[in-house]
Order: sequence, then structure tokens, then C-alpha cells
Amino acid sequence: MEGRKRAPSKLYYGDKQYIFSGLVRCGCCGSLMTCETKVKDEKHSYNYLKCNKLRSKCSQKPINEAKILKQLEQELSNKTELLCDIDVS
Repeated sequence: MEGRKRAPSKLYYGDKQYIFSGLVRCGCCGSLMTCETKVKDEKHSYNYLKCNKLRSKCSQKPINEAKILKQLEQELSNKTELLCDIDVS
């Protein structure tokens, strides 16, 4: 008897691509974060990640994807600097 098979997370929803789909967990409750797009007007749209709240009633507010990308960039930059400072000889 086979166990339940889980469908892979989708990177594309329609014509939108979400780079963090299935990768980010909520810092408060540990549930996966879902990607969604908010449209302000015809020229402006914003991608957000919000908690699925599957494990508990979570108070985490949606997070702008651009803020996560900026934080990730800073962390990678810091790690790269540390690696460059290591003396291999």
C-alpha cells in the first residue's frame, strides 16, 4: 500500500512566478508561507508571503517579498565577506 503522495509546490500561478513558494516557514508557528499578489493599480503590484496558519492561530502579518529578498541579499553578502576573510595558508 502506497502512502499519500504530495503534489510539488507550484512556482507559477497563472503568469506569476513566486520564487519562495514552498520554501519559507512562518517564524511564529512554523507553518508554510503562501505567496500572493496584491494589485494597487495598473502599474503597481506587490508580492507578499502570508502564513497558512495551519498549526495554530498565528498573529504573523503578511511580509513583502522585496523585504525578504533584501534581507537574504544582506545575509549572503555578510557570509561572503566572512569567507573572504579566512586565511587558507
